[in-house]
Amino acid sequence: MIEGEDIKTFVLDGKEIKPNLIKHDLTEEMKERAYDLAFLSLEKFAVEKDMADYIQTKFDEAYEPSWQCVVGKDFAVSLSHESENFIFFSIENTYFLLFKV
Repeated sequence: MIEGEDIKTFVLDGKEIKPNLIKHDLTEEMKERAYDLAFLSLEKFAVEKDMADYIQTKFDEAYEPSWQCVVGKDFAVSLSHESENFIFFSIENTYFLLFKV
């Protein structure tokens, strides 16, 4: 991870990459944790379900259950979530949706 003034850039496969935030209502700390876990999951796993399981488990441990995570290249969703417990972002062409129910 490379930290700038307000921009966090991660290194993945030798490239500097910034997450693309689409929408969120998390605290800054939780948002940064979601980014960190997403990049770690991309390094550790080849299967999107494994990435989602990893992120969901880590958020349950850190912020109490019941977090849900969806990772993929193409999906649509309509959902309800707890206030201040939602983030949707992408890294390259992989999308991450994390929310608490």
